[in-house]
Amino acid sequence: MRYFIFLLLLVSCTSQPQQKVLFVGNSITFHGESPTIGWYGNWGMAASALQKDYVHIVAAKLKADFQILPISRWEWNYSDTTGFAEAKKYDADILIFRLGENVSDMEGYQDAFTDLISGFLTNNTKQVIVTNNFWNDALKDSIQREVAKDYTFVDISALDKDSANHAWGEYVLSGICQHPSDLGMLRIAELICDSIK
Repeated sequence: MRYFIFLLLLVSCTSQPQQKVLFVGNSITFHGESPTIGWYGNWGMAASALQKDYVHIVAAKLKADFQILPISRWEWNYSDTTGFAEAKKYDADILIFRLGENVSDMEGYQDAFTDLISGFLTNNTKQVIVTNNFWNDALKDSIQREVAKDYTFVDISALDKDSANHAWGEYVLSGICQHPSDLGMLRIAELICDSIK
């Protein structure tokens, strides 16, 4: 009986709480169904299924609880903070920022991105991960690398050079096809997972 109680105590003391991960990003992170452009998913564009986008691959590997904050509108207008308040309440252990492709206001980008990350930091934040762009852009990549100097920077720039990482020929609209294929999503997920402490 004493041995059984000891085992119960040992299990309860050594079990780790489930990590909470917040994924902040654009259509590569999440895009709702949009039949007018030939997209019928509710996950990262252009993965063939929910479990094949990078978000769900990372979350499954970590066995983590997670939330997604789509912020494509923020990329076009830094004052658009739709959904931010609720996402901040989630108080994630790990913050993953995988965005940048839609940004056009380069003059204010570094300050806006720095403020964006700062706004989600809490006492519970254990790690902040920032990737550069899936579609190569030297200026954006350099800004995101600079913003991430105090965080974990994940370089995914090599993926754009291999056409197999894009969903070419899988959808009618070229704008969808330039997004990561299942292989591209897997490779993004692997690079992010390798960076998690």
